[in-house]
Amino acid sequence: MGPAEFDEIARLRKEVRTASRGAVPGLAYRAMEIPDANERRTLLGEIYNRIDESNWQEVLDQFGRSYNQTGRTLDREYLFALSVAGQRLGPDIMEGWKERGLSKHEDESWYTFYGWAGKDPNAAKKWLDELGVNDPAQSKRLLPGLLGGLALHDSDRAIEMLASLPKEDRNACIGHFTWNLIQNEGLDRAVDWMIGVQQSAEGKDDPYAKKVRDEILGRVFGSAQTSSDSAAMLASRLEKINEVLPLEDGQLAGKLAQVKGGAALDLMSRLAAGKVLGERSEESTTFQSTVRLTAKTSPEETIQWLAANTSSPIQADAALVACRFFLSAGDEASLAAALDVVKDPVVRRRIEKELGQ
Repeated sequence: MGPAEFDEIARLRKEVRTASRGAVPGLAYRAMEIPDANERRTLLGEIYNRIDESNWQEVLDQFGRSYNQTGRTLDREYLFALSVAGQRLGPDIMEGWKERGLSKHEDESWYTFYGWAGKDPNAAKKWLDELGVNDPAQSKRLLPGLLGGLALHDSDRAIEMLASLPKEDRNACIGHFTWNLIQNEGLDRAVDWMIGVQQSAEGKDDPYAKKVRDEILGRVFGSAQTSSDSAAMLASRLEKINEVLPLEDGQLAGKLAQVKGGAALDLMSRLAAGKVLGERSEESTTFQSTVRLTAKTSPEETIQWLAANTSSPIQADAALVACRFFLSAGDEASLAAALDVVKDPVVRRRIEKELGQ
């Protein structure tokens, strides 16, 4: 951005603080013209706080005007505007969408309702219950928004409500509810919820318990990154889950492929020290596939890890698996380097013998 754009941002900020309610839509349009996404969203956030019953529709209309004039799509800003409008004017705006036809304004009504439920879940629930009498289909469609908003206020109550729903409604709500629970209270709270569901499940194949388990495990594995700290946190969560819900070796192998480099080997070392992989980790499909993938994608980092972790319970087996891969790939330099970091003569002879060296 150049000086002119920065000057416009400064002017807008000043005008927003003193503008009349009628001037708010025009200010919103000018903010939409700002090319820098961060500055644009910050300014629009300030403008949304000036929304009231007299101008909310006109503010929303500016998004269509901006698209027609510039072709720029501002989907994130639009959905955020709906959510804020719901927080400020939930019942009035929802009645407006209802009069126009909720099925014709599904995105608008959903995000408005979600904002309202996050601000006043009791009032939103009462409105939704009344809607369900005459329009059960739209009531079900909006139900995940209620549970998501309620999770921001009282997660225990939201969990009880979720568990009490009919199967079809419950399954439709789990994903959005989980996202809100994690955003508000963190992944460890979601893991505790999953463990509680497993412990109270009616039989091993309880559909609700399985759905919750799959959702949370997906989030747990998705939290894995490339640092040793993230590997340590993931290992801790997996050990905790494994105490209640034994994790199958094959289940872990594919899920952990997103953990890269030395962090993947750190994770294997930590899991081998616990009960997830245990003492026979070298026979584990998860261990074998993780080390092979690390050797393939990060050969230098693999060798550095082997050299720096000679006391790890998996160092010898990891070296063997890595050397097997380097040999099969024809990577003689990496094979020699991996063998060179194995200082224990017994382990080295074992590897050389197995590789036919």
